[in-house]
Amino acid sequence: MIAGAPILSIITFTPLVGAAFILLTRAMARGEDAPRVAANARWLALLVTGAVFVLSVLLVVAFDPADSGFQFQESAAWLGDNINYRMGVDGISVLFVL
Repeated sequence: MIAGAPILSIITFTPLVGAAFILLTRAMARGEDAPRVAANARWLALLVTGAVFVLSVLLVVAFDPADSGFQFQESAAWLGDNINYRMGVDGISVLFVL
């Protein structure tokens, strides 16, 4: 499941997408709907947090401690040829992700 997916980018940016969605739904709420919207925002935050935690656990389980290099590497050209987007985890940073 993790082999071809950009799992690190998903783990990193899913909370940002969840927070943006919460901000948008709260901005569109009317006065009488505020308590319901606040409750929905809490549930959405819990759902996003749970999803990121599950993905992080899957990352740790799939991590190979025998390999001393970076794993789950992602790379993409970003702003021209000189600036690149790169992510990867090693034995210490995989614990920070969790």
